[in-house]
Amino acid sequence: MKNVLSVAAVSLAVTAVFALSVTPAFAESSKKLTDDADIITSSQEETIENNLKKCTLATGWDTIIYTNNNNVDSYDMEDYCNDYFDNHNYGCGDKKSGVMLTIDMSSREMYIITKGEAMYCFSDARTDDLLDSVQCELSSGDYDGACDEFIETVEQYYNAGVDTSKDASYSNIIEAQLTPLENVIKGFL
Repeated sequence: MKNVLSVAAVSLAVTAVFALSVTPAFAESSKKLTDDADIITSSQEETIENNLKKCTLATGWDTIIYTNNNNVDSYDMEDYCNDYFDNHNYGCGDKKSGVMLTIDMSSREMYIITKGEAMYCFSDARTDDLLDSVQCELSSGDYDGACDEFIETVEQYYNAGVDTSKDASYSNIIEAQLTPLENVIKGFL
């Protein structure tokens, strides 16, 4: 009887260690919508959260929307968004792939960052078009519609794949490929 209990205890311990060591396929942070600006109703939040999770599963990119009232200056928005994304452990897979829309209601600034594999589907033109579409919805006060527009367009760009048009430029990929020394030099210039 003692051996049976020992074997059961060891088996249970091994199972627990294995369960804890399995790396999730998606981001550690399961919350995809953070509405710190409080512009979305509770019922809309649930729908948007579910749609963001569906988009994340469909694309393999963590799809995030973050609203705030932090009055972030347009010059600081890119760094602010990158820090937020990284500090909240967003990103799917080894490359931490993801796309995040940030809306700062105080400064009236919006920004989209892409990480990992998502960078290749978001050319500068596509990003600008998406920001214009979201801005149109926001201007009319349709915050729920702006979120839906973002999610639908992310899936559309995923399905379309890499933008290979002759006008496609990818400043997001160029920035991501700079070494730390190149970033410092770029900062001085």
